[in-house]
Amino acid sequence: MASAFDLLSDAELEKVQGILVTVDHGRDTPEHLAEYVGFFHPSFIGLSGTEAQISEAARAYQAEYHRVDSEPGEKYAVFHTAYLFIIGPDGKVVDIMGHKTSPEYIVQVVRQWLTGKDMK
Repeated sequence: MASAFDLLSDAELEKVQGILVTVDHGRDTPEHLAEYVGFFHPSFIGLSGTEAQISEAARAYQAEYHRVDSEPGEKYAVFHTAYLFIIGPDGKVVDIMGHKTSPEYIVQVVRQWLTGKDMK
């Protein structure tokens, strides 16, 4: 994602927003999430919520996640969908890409969408 965002012009960056939604509100404090999204791109924002809110958002985009507990007292793991969702300003999914999609292709899709629709 960082590489794709680095390929966008300043004008294009004004029209898009990178968002990472955590599915682990128990560990992803606002401070931790703010630090983590910085690894993707400085303009990205991180979102969290209650367990119910996260579950509702995941359902809305058909994203899956689940927690796997280890032995008592051990750390747990959270497995989740690893897709990039391109979402329009109306909240509808424009495209879904795998985590290995090239930055160039991501930018191509974003640019096609930006030039084909009004982003007001």
